[in-house]
Amino acid sequence: MRDGIDMSAATVPPFRERAPWLGGDLQTLRNVMRGAPADLPGGERLLLPMPDGDRLAARLDRPAGRPMAGPLIVLLHGLAGSEMSGSVVVSMRHLVGQGWMVLRLNLRGSLPSRQTAAGHYHAGRTGDLADALRGLPAEFTRYGIVLLGQSLGGNLILKFMGEGGMACRCWPLSRCPHRLTSPRPVPG
Repeated sequence: MRDGIDMSAATVPPFRERAPWLGGDLQTLRNVMRGAPADLPGGERLLLPMPDGDRLAARLDRPAGRPMAGPLIVLLHGLAGSEMSGSVVVSMRHLVGQGWMVLRLNLRGSLPSRQTAAGHYHAGRTGDLADALRGLPAEFTRYGIVLLGQSLGGNLILKFMGEGGMACRCWPLSRCPHRLTSPRPVPG
């Protein structure tokens, strides 16, 4: 139990591969091959203030007819991505369907933030993540925050948490291969 939330492994179902998406490579390619599902209708556009006067665009999706009863899930896209990236939309749809409130944060230079924030994001720009989290209304963060990053977004989250994570009630999750050091055959 952490901050009133059961964080034991028993509360998270074990991951099971499903055919035909067996192995990390096919799981990575799944959304490219199948295409991204349609975005959910509605959602709220948030513009989160940065100290330099810029604002990062984010989209908040809530489960229909359910009050917030757990941590906010913050999704961070990968390189050249945005809130509309296939893997981000798939993750959001699943999480909202499970009853979670999800914020899809668009980093600098990504399409939705391009009009309101100058410059570009990179894996070292953890200050923007800290400022965006600080800019969230207290009603969204009262149960804590779960950070879920995909690819470069996962790298950004791990660096952010390694720097202290601004001492927020955050639980980082990164989407990356589980065997980073295992040799893999290279096609011929």
